Amino acid sequence: MRDRIVEIRRDLGLSSIQLAYLLKETKEKRLFEAWGMNSFEEAIADPDISISRSTAYGLLQVWDTWVERYGLTPEEVATVPYDKLLMVAPMVTDDNHTEIFENAKTLSRQDLVHMKLEKKLNQDLP
Repeated sequence: MRDRIVEIRRDLGLSSIQLAYLLKETKEKRLFEAWGMNSFEEAIADPDISISRSTAYGLLQVWDTWVERYGLTPEEVATVPYDKLLMVAPMVTDDNHTEIFENAKTLSRQDLVHMKLEKKLNQDLP
Protein backbone atom coordinates (compact mmCIF):
# COMPACT_ATOMS: atom_id res chain seq x y z
CA MET A 1 0.00 0.00 0.00
CA ARG A 2 2.79 2.46 0.90
CA ASP A 3 4.58 1.86 -2.39
CA ARG A 4 1.37 2.47 -4.33
CA ILE A 5 0.76 5.73 -2.43
CA VAL A 6 4.31 6.88 -3.20
CA GLU A 7 3.88 5.97 -6.87
CA ILE A 8 0.62 7.86 -7.19
CA ARG A 9 2.10 10.90 -5.38
CA ARG A 10 4.95 10.91 -7.92
CA ASP A 11 2.42 10.70 -10.76
CA LEU A 12 0.51 13.58 -9.19
CA GLY A 13 3.73 15.62 -9.05
CA LEU A 14 4.41 15.01 -12.73
CA SER A 15 0.82 15.89 -13.62
CA SER A 16 1.12 19.10 -11.59
CA ILE A 17 4.25 20.26 -13.39
CA GLN A 18 2.74 19.34 -16.76
CA LEU A 19 -0.33 21.37 -15.83
CA ALA A 20 1.93 24.27 -14.83
CA TYR A 21 3.54 24.20 -18.27
CA LEU A 22 0.19 24.12 -20.06
CA LEU A 23 -1.15 26.98 -17.94
CA LYS A 24 1.97 29.03 -18.67
CA GLU A 25 1.62 28.47 -22.41
CA THR A 26 -2.09 29.29 -22.26
CA LYS A 27 -1.47 32.51 -20.34
CA GLU A 28 1.58 33.74 -22.25
CA LYS A 29 0.30 32.90 -25.71
CA ARG A 30 -3.25 33.99 -24.84
CA LEU A 31 -4.58 30.65 -26.08
CA PHE A 32 -7.75 31.26 -24.07
CA GLU A 33 -8.82 33.77 -26.73
CA ALA A 34 -9.18 30.91 -29.22
CA TRP A 35 -11.55 29.34 -26.68
CA GLY A 36 -13.74 32.44 -26.80
CA MET A 37 -12.57 33.79 -23.46
CA ASN A 38 -11.29 37.25 -22.63
CA SER A 39 -8.82 36.47 -19.85
CA PHE A 40 -6.69 33.77 -18.30
CA GLU A 41 -8.79 34.04 -15.13
CA GLU A 42 -11.93 33.41 -17.16
CA ALA A 43 -10.28 30.36 -18.74
CA ILE A 44 -9.27 28.75 -15.45
CA ALA A 45 -12.75 29.42 -14.04
CA ASP A 46 -14.35 27.53 -16.94
CA PRO A 47 -16.33 24.63 -15.41
CA ASP A 48 -14.39 22.11 -17.49
CA ILE A 49 -11.05 23.45 -16.21
CA SER A 50 -12.12 24.72 -12.78
CA ILE A 51 -8.75 25.62 -11.26
CA SER A 52 -8.69 28.19 -8.49
CA ARG A 53 -6.75 31.36 -9.17
CA SER A 54 -4.39 30.66 -6.27
CA THR A 55 -3.65 27.14 -7.50
CA ALA A 56 -3.08 28.30 -11.08
CA TYR A 57 -0.73 31.10 -10.07
CA GLY A 58 1.03 28.84 -7.59
CA LEU A 59 1.71 26.33 -10.35
CA LEU A 60 2.96 29.15 -12.58
CA GLN A 61 5.29 30.34 -9.82
CA VAL A 62 6.70 26.83 -9.36
CA TRP A 63 7.34 26.55 -13.12
CA ASP A 64 8.88 30.01 -13.37
CA THR A 65 11.11 29.58 -10.33
CA TRP A 66 12.35 26.04 -10.62
CA VAL A 67 12.24 25.24 -14.33
CA GLU A 68 12.83 28.59 -15.99
CA ARG A 69 14.92 30.46 -13.44
CA TYR A 70 17.00 27.63 -11.99
CA GLY A 71 16.96 25.19 -14.92
CA LEU A 72 15.64 22.09 -13.20
CA THR A 73 13.92 19.60 -15.43
CA PRO A 74 10.18 19.15 -15.03
CA GLU A 75 10.90 15.60 -13.90
CA GLU A 76 13.16 16.89 -11.09
CA VAL A 77 10.60 19.46 -10.01
CA ALA A 78 7.87 16.81 -10.06
CA THR A 79 9.66 14.89 -7.30
CA VAL A 80 8.57 17.56 -4.80
CA PRO A 81 4.94 18.45 -4.10
CA TYR A 82 4.29 21.87 -5.56
CA ASP A 83 2.84 23.22 -2.31
CA LYS A 84 6.17 22.57 -0.59
CA LEU A 85 8.01 24.40 -3.37
CA LEU A 86 5.61 27.31 -2.93
CA MET A 87 6.19 27.24 0.82
CA VAL A 88 9.93 27.78 0.39
CA ALA A 89 9.69 30.22 -2.53
CA PRO A 90 10.13 33.34 -0.35
CA MET A 91 13.49 31.99 0.84
CA VAL A 92 14.95 31.11 -2.58
CA THR A 93 17.93 33.07 -3.87
CA ASP A 94 20.47 32.47 -6.61
CA ASP A 95 22.94 31.45 -3.89
CA ASN A 96 20.75 28.96 -2.02
CA HIS A 97 18.31 27.53 -4.58
CA THR A 98 19.96 24.09 -4.64
CA GLU A 99 19.88 23.80 -0.86
CA ILE A 100 16.31 25.08 -0.64
CA PHE A 101 15.13 22.64 -3.32
CA GLU A 102 16.76 19.74 -1.45
CA ASN A 103 15.16 20.91 1.78
CA ALA A 104 11.74 21.00 0.11
CA LYS A 105 12.39 17.53 -1.25
CA THR A 106 13.61 15.91 1.96
CA LEU A 107 12.03 17.78 4.86
CA SER A 108 8.48 17.49 6.14
CA ARG A 109 6.11 20.40 5.80
CA GLN A 110 6.40 21.01 9.54
CA ASP A 111 10.21 21.10 9.30
CA LEU A 112 9.93 23.59 6.43
CA VAL A 113 7.67 25.81 8.55
CA HIS A 114 10.28 25.75 11.34
CA MET A 115 13.04 26.51 8.84
CA LYS A 116 11.08 29.52 7.52
CA LEU A 117 10.44 30.81 11.03
CA GLU A 118 14.08 30.42 11.99
CA LYS A 119 15.20 32.24 8.85
CA LYS A 120 12.74 35.06 9.51
CA LEU A 121 13.91 35.39 13.12
CA ASN A 122 17.54 35.54 12.02
CA GLN A 123 16.74 38.24 9.45
CA ASP A 124 14.90 40.33 12.05
CA LEU A 125 17.87 40.33 14.45
CA PRO A 126 20.07 43.45 14.40
